[in-house]
Amino acid sequence: MLYKYIGNHDSEETIKCLKYFLEDGTIKASDPFSFNDPSELKIDLDVDTTRSIAKKKYRKEGHNKSNFDQWFDGLKKARQSSVEATRRQLMSMYGIVCLTRNPDNYLMWSHYSASHTGFCIGFEDDFVGTIDDVQLASSVMYSENVPLYNFFTDPKKELAQKIFFTKHKCWSYENEYRAIVGSQGIKKFNKSHIKEVILGTHAPRELELYARTFLDTGIKIYKMKSPYNTYSLVKTEITP
Repeated sequence: MLYKYIGNHDSEETIKCLKYFLEDGTIKASDPFSFNDPSELKIDLDVDTTRSIAKKKYRKEGHNKSNFDQWFDGLKKARQSSVEATRRQLMSMYGIVCLTRNPDNYLMWSHYSASHTGFCIGFEDDFVGTIDDVQLASSVMYSENVPLYNFFTDPKKELAQKIFFTKHKCWSYENEYRAIVGSQGIKKFNKSHIKEVILGTHAPRELELYARTFLDTGIKIYKMKSPYNTYSLVKTEITP
């Protein structure tokens, strides 16, 4: 199962958000510039290699043979500016749908579901493939250091993997799974893959009443509770 935390301190807005999922079958592919991590999509470019390997790369790309030295020297000098320009371009082009496999994380309920007043919606894994214009999808890897990509020796497919799916290890509690979408904004998906709606421990009555209208649709409705003698969150099913 994959989950998406949603919340707004305005209960009417929270209900609207749940309606987007349950009634419209839509989800937002967010702008990475809006994320709370200033290091989104960072990567470091390694241009160290032998001249023979560099020449093979140069010829493969069809450049003029007489300009190799200029190209090779320029690549090293422009390394930092090239990396930042590429990063900003990707952040402007692509949208990201942020998901998780963890529906009972205290911090995520606090940060992404408006202090436990929102909801967490659960999908079958196959839902990701039904999102409009989805390009890539994978679990996020967590690292102490910005990923390093060797321009000459690393496969091209590793570039996207390292850019889109690597974050600093301080975010590892999110256990994030993300889908990369070809553009930002509202995207349709197959809503038959929705299997759960989990309400926060402080979810307003209005949100619960709306969620209850889906009890007979095959979607399970739960509410989080925190037992008096633990710091845990327990998912408790709401029944008719």
